[in-house]
Amino acid sequence: MDSLVQLHHLSHGGDDVHTTSLNVHDDRVKAVEVEPMNPWNFWSASEDGTVRQFDTRALNDHDEPLIDLNTEIKSVCINPVRPHLIAVACGHEFIEVFDRRMIWQEA
Repeated sequence: MDSLVQLHHLSHGGDDVHTTSLNVHDDRVKAVEVEPMNPWNFWSASEDGTVRQFDTRALNDHDEPLIDLNTEIKSVCINPVRPHLIAVACGHEFIEVFDRRMIWQEA
């Protein structure tokens, strides 16, 4: 259960709730961040060493992690002024900063 990312959809009146569960992590999810000024995008960080990016308009497109560090991730933070910058805290003394526009993944 701790490895699930859950998205709750509320109706405008607030009386109807629909929950979408995304089982994309292999270990506990430690943090979820929403992009400032863009409620469609959010990220999850897990102890499995991955950060995954989601777009609520296309929830089926989350097969590959955005970041895979092969070390336990403790937290993730989106820069409110430059939302393309993602800070990742791991189990060591450094904060790693990624520009999500420049992350290259092997096809």
